[in-house]
Amino acid sequence: MKLDITTHPIIVVEKVGEEHFNSTRLKNYVSALINVTPAKTPDTMMRVFIEKMRRLRRMYKKNVIKLGGYKDALYQYDNISAKDYYTTPLLSTMRGTVIRFYENGEARVCAFPFAKFFNRGEVPDAIYNGFSSTLVTHKLDGTLIICWRDVDTGELRFNTRGVHDWQKVTKGKTGFYTEVTVGKISNPYVVAFVNTVKRMKLWYELESLVKDNVTVMFELCHKIPASVQPDITSILNDKSWTPYVLAVRQNTYPYKLEYLIGRTAFPEPQVYEIDSENRLLEMIEKWRDREGVVVWKPDEIYRRELGFTWWNKLVKYKSAKYVLATEVGLLSEDRILWRRLARAVIVGLHDDLLAITTSEEVREFIEAVLERYMTLRESWGTLVELVRDREKPRKLDEKAVRILKSNLKMGWMLRNLAEAVDKDRIEGTLRNLAIKSLPRDKDKIISFMERLNKKINEAIKTLS
Repeated sequence: MKLDITTHPIIVVEKVGEEHFNSTRLKNYVSALINVTPAKTPDTMMRVFIEKMRRLRRMYKKNVIKLGGYKDALYQYDNISAKDYYTTPLLSTMRGTVIRFYENGEARVCAFPFAKFFNRGEVPDAIYNGFSSTLVTHKLDGTLIICWRDVDTGELRFNTRGVHDWQKVTKGKTGFYTEVTVGKISNPYVVAFVNTVKRMKLWYELESLVKDNVTVMFELCHKIPASVQPDITSILNDKSWTPYVLAVRQNTYPYKLEYLIGRTAFPEPQVYEIDSENRLLEMIEKWRDREGVVVWKPDEIYRRELGFTWWNKLVKYKSAKYVLATEVGLLSEDRILWRRLARAVIVGLHDDLLAITTSEEVREFIEAVLERYMTLRESWGTLVELVRDREKPRKLDEKAVRILKSNLKMGWMLRNLAEAVDKDRIEGTLRNLAIKSLPRDKDKIISFMERLNKKINEAIKTLS
């Protein structure tokens, strides 16, 4: 497969020192990076992989910790599409990978966690070759904790997908900034993980599990799902954390990935035995309080033209009800996102929302928003008909426009009216009008919709 340099995400201009890459230099740089033909021996493959990552470090580094004699570079790169990930698998490894670069020019992979994997349907089906599996596990809604052993000191080290264990990311007036205290665990998720492992008396188990040149992955879960968690500092010392062990990967080529179900004393995600994708989908669609499942295919390797083994075939199957509940904050009653909830009702998801909520307060809100929106829709349709030019049905009536602008001060509505008339998009324009200025507060949302309907009715009365 030939890489299209003009559309590849590496082409995004990023500052390096005081210079910017020009297009010709960058094109040559990327071509040289992609068109390496590696030898087949594991040692050579390892060297080629590290050299590629060394070159990309200047463009994709997230955090670098500088110590005596070496630097630990943590790679994370999120702002690209699913297509870019699977067409250039090297990018898929930049989700918590740590490489140590020594001053003498040598380097080693310290941590090599899961590469990016996708939801079913996000990438071409040909990649997965249909449904077959050796393992299906519960998809946990937590934070990935990446464990590895420092080969220079022998100590256990940790990181999350984008932050080292010794880093603390703080939000200041000018944005986010990072503090590094060497030797002290400052990453709050790592603090919670370490405290939980010690509380559960599993530290020695962890020590024996994390050997040299392997990466062990855990999902740190709280009773409040990660997708709706408050500031972690408020729940840092909770006893509601659970460290689920997921998998181990070799840090040396061929980077073999193995799941650890049934091999340790750590809690494990629930395992399912399902041989039919239809049965799997039927099961997941019933879930409201579980995110979904991960289908593991650890023996089926996906290879690209470079000769590297990039990621094992892991596929996410998510529950639509869980995703919807997460988006509007229904998984935690004290963190409901009322504006998002109202938007979901307006775009027609009210039946789905009523099916997944158990809160009477939320039910009443959904029904109140739906009732007011149906009233709005009727009023908006009437207004659109009134402002149509009878001789030129796809144009606004000029007299109606003057009245709306001068008498009713409703010029702000004309753009939506024009689109509704010109393209006959009555429903779409009303949704845009109703959603665009929705307030955040629950009670203000209802009053806003009532005021909007009142304004529209004033216009109807004047134009009638």
